[in-house]
Amino acid sequence: MKKSAMRLVALICIAYTVLSGLNTSTFAVVKQQHPRIWLTPELKAKLVDRLNRNTPNAQELTSWCDQHINDGLSEYITSRATNLLRAINYALLYQITGDTRYAERAVQIIEYAFANPYTGYTIDSWVSFDNYYNSRYLVPAVAIVLDWCYDYMTSQRRTVFIDQLDTWASMIVNAEPWSWRDPSNNYFYGHMWGLLTTGYAIYGHHPNADNYLHEARDVMLPEGIKYASGEQVQWPTFDNYIGRAKGGMWNEGTAYGTVNNEFLCSAVLAIRSAESIEFSQFTFPNEAILFYIHALYPNNTNTYADGDGASRGGIDAKVRVPQLFCGELATGDAKKYGQYWVNQYTDRVTWSYKLYNEFLWYDDQQEALDYRPYRPDYYWDEGVQTLFWRSDWSNNACWIMLKLGLLNTDHAHNGLGHFIIYKNGYLVSDKAAETGGTMLLSDADHNTLFIRPSDDRKLYWGASQLEHFEATTDYIYLAGDLSSPYLDQPSYRNNVVEHKEREFLLLKDDLALVVMDRGKSFDAQVDKIFNVFLPSTPVPSGSGHRTTNGNYDLLVHTAWPTNAVQIPDTDGIPLLRVSTPQLVTEKTFLHVLRVVDRGGSLVAGDVQVNGANIVATAFQAKSGLLDYLVGYSNDLQGDIPSFGSFTLTYGYFSTAIRVFLMNLDPSTNFYVNNTENGGLVTITISRNPLPGGGMLASTPDGVLSFIVQPGEPPHPPERPSAPTGFNATGSDYGCAVLGWNPNPESNITGYRIYSGAQSVERGEASQYTDSVDVGNITNHNWCGLSDGTYYFALRAKNVYNLLGPLSSEESASVTNGSVQPPLPPQQVSASETSPGCVTVTWQAGGEPDIAGYYVYYDTLSVPGETSAYSDSVYAGSNTQREICDLLPKTYYFAVRTYTVSGMFSAYSVERSVRVLGPGLPKDPAALVPGQIIPDGYWANDATRPLEVRNLPLNWTVRIFNTAGFQVRGFTNGTQDGLDWTWDFTNDAGRKVARALYLVRVTDPSGNVKQSGRFLVRIDP
Repeated sequence: MKKSAMRLVALICIAYTVLSGLNTSTFAVVKQQHPRIWLTPELKAKLVDRLNRNTPNAQELTSWCDQHINDGLSEYITSRATNLLRAINYALLYQITGDTRYAERAVQIIEYAFANPYTGYTIDSWVSFDNYYNSRYLVPAVAIVLDWCYDYMTSQRRTVFIDQLDTWASMIVNAEPWSWRDPSNNYFYGHMWGLLTTGYAIYGHHPNADNYLHEARDVMLPEGIKYASGEQVQWPTFDNYIGRAKGGMWNEGTAYGTVNNEFLCSAVLAIRSAESIEFSQFTFPNEAILFYIHALYPNNTNTYADGDGASRGGIDAKVRVPQLFCGELATGDAKKYGQYWVNQYTDRVTWSYKLYNEFLWYDDQQEALDYRPYRPDYYWDEGVQTLFWRSDWSNNACWIMLKLGLLNTDHAHNGLGHFIIYKNGYLVSDKAAETGGTMLLSDADHNTLFIRPSDDRKLYWGASQLEHFEATTDYIYLAGDLSSPYLDQPSYRNNVVEHKEREFLLLKDDLALVVMDRGKSFDAQVDKIFNVFLPSTPVPSGSGHRTTNGNYDLLVHTAWPTNAVQIPDTDGIPLLRVSTPQLVTEKTFLHVLRVVDRGGSLVAGDVQVNGANIVATAFQAKSGLLDYLVGYSNDLQGDIPSFGSFTLTYGYFSTAIRVFLMNLDPSTNFYVNNTENGGLVTITISRNPLPGGGMLASTPDGVLSFIVQPGEPPHPPERPSAPTGFNATGSDYGCAVLGWNPNPESNITGYRIYSGAQSVERGEASQYTDSVDVGNITNHNWCGLSDGTYYFALRAKNVYNLLGPLSSEESASVTNGSVQPPLPPQQVSASETSPGCVTVTWQAGGEPDIAGYYVYYDTLSVPGETSAYSDSVYAGSNTQREICDLLPKTYYFAVRTYTVSGMFSAYSVERSVRVLGPGLPKDPAALVPGQIIPDGYWANDATRPLEVRNLPLNWTVRIFNTAGFQVRGFTNGTQDGLDWTWDFTNDAGRKVARALYLVRVTDPSGNVKQSGRFLVRIDP
């Protein structure tokens, strides 16, 4: 073996150090009897109880085993040996039932694998598949079956298992394979898990067992725990020694990272069962639970996805099983939160090779606690420098991810400064998630300040530096220097970035994000570009661009520089690029992005700054009663601007202004005054006293925030007081009747009422599960409630868009739900399924007395006023309805439920569809030359053709796959104005596969005249 005596001494010393840190007075001893891995008497008693109660996971395990116990054995042989894990299902049932049929089946599966290794491998070399990838599956499958079926097996059978495990473990240790000393990487944990299970399975039966246990338990595992705790590890990963998984997520992203969670927790639980060692310092399971709580999109079906798994954001066994492990090891409320999360948002595992994990670790009697009343509205994942924020815990919440980013692993994407905005669908999108590209790793594939390199590669070295982080009830300020990962690259990687940094200011109540970017390249010819991927093609709107996801709009406004050019583009999905005509070494950009209702606006104006190197923007709040004025240092490093005093002047829109000035001296007093002249307001900031001004202090992160009303002295933000006299009374009609006293302040503009099924008791307002804004009134009826007790509180809102503290919390019991109106239909979708025909679908309601549904539609958006829709059709009890003979224009659709007693629900979410149907003009002169139909359409299936209409003579249509290779080409050599249809075949005449395809129409000189993309979702 590749171990010297000195190395063994070192391992023993490490083991002593580690175990001493676990408050053990002596070395822990592996228990003599089998099983050792996981199955303690306490756990076995729980499993027997689950089996006796016939829980769903017990049913799944037993039915699968019984159904397949006589199947052929060849199906268990796969390259990565995942199917071999199915043998553990049988071994587990043997342990719980004592039925030797299951033990024999488990042993037979392994013995068949010994005799029939994967094609091209011997039984010894199979473990080396893909650089010893199989240490994670092949080795543990054999080790666990040996451990759990040991008392059933004959001595001869045991010897074969023991010798094979020793051979594999010796090969792993001697090979020191890929990521052998890299605790950021999933291979590391696979190797550790293979060695640990081997050590416990053969302990006392083979002299090398101690060596494998020392390597896994005393060398590798402590470094993994340090990495997951943000501590220094002993081996560098691309020159980095600091762990970067603290916070619950790995640099490897949300696919490979979940593998790390599973194996790391598996090891801790195995050591607990075999040696009664507790890892009290292992707090990572709590953090992983909190990460997934906040990474969950409001639709509750997907989580944030990052790294090489960025397209795999669904919640399946890859996510659920690691969360079950984390829940087993979590402590305090986090343990209960984890149980609630898996109960509410994940489905029982049915993957055959993970059934044993589901049965072992999902405890249906574990206490679950709804975390929504207790968790704040944001979560900062320190390890990967990623922040999640959500406006509330409702399904209609706005969810935003802001990322600075740490690297130093093989599977992380660059994405430094990346961000996502989601509200009933993406508004700022993620290219990898939408296109299914798991290896979209470069800056160009993310919403970054893109400095185009000559050779765009994945970055491995360096870490973005967190410079500012403030989270208040009104805003979140996150800023970082992103330069280091570029500057730390070896010279042969041809880095072109000299400096890059990004600052985010999120104005919570306005759903507005202000982004300041600074970038510099070593070469002036390398352009600097604000890069943002969107759900639909951006179109000009006011001073910026608008995009929509069909439910809400996003407005993007470039405030700086004034000569910026906004270019709608496509790179797999719609894209907006912003830069300036000139090529210079450095550029700065200031952008405002706002989420609005369909057709909403962003009123913005230029700000004139004199006396300091500051750029600023001003825009009107959605309430129309307040302006925001936000300014940043325009220094490339974001350093504090040098000034004695400076002024900001602009034409104000509202009677009140909320000012945010960033990058100033921290915790410093400044003097401020303001003047108004002919609709212009001038605000002066000085380091010295000003006549008629006030003194205001910046925050520790250098943010100076204050309120200005023309003609009045500036003053700090003033919040309303908590409303008094709040009361809530339940009714027999599914309503809670709420009332309160008017607030004493003269600038109150309304109130926000919060509701939830659990008490919050003056906690964070975002912890309530629902909320509604009402005007400046003192009563409101909250209706449509099911039977039960509800908790309510409210906050006053003033002209400054500031919310005060919560009122007292009151509860109301609602009864007689049978007379309530039904809930509106959910998961409504609409699409043009044939020319001129739109099919609207929805999810059936759960009420027992539903009589049917009505579909409403119009060419104007009228959400909330169903009487204003011009047409409606009856759908009966069906959950879809086709509406035909529609003209080529945009239509808006909504659905209502009605009951047998004639009560109608509220309207559903409104959906819009751009109908491209039969009314399209046939005169070629009336069409755009080479028009692609549909333009930017994401096909639900492959039955709708892709057409290019009015194709001029000698123009060419070329269809490419995402790798850039031509799939189909066509040149019009017959007649001018030809219509051409793609039949989903390639140039060889064969049908293409499901994929995303790019379409380009070029003139005879090769100039691109039209472009678009088309998704084939099923094989045509």
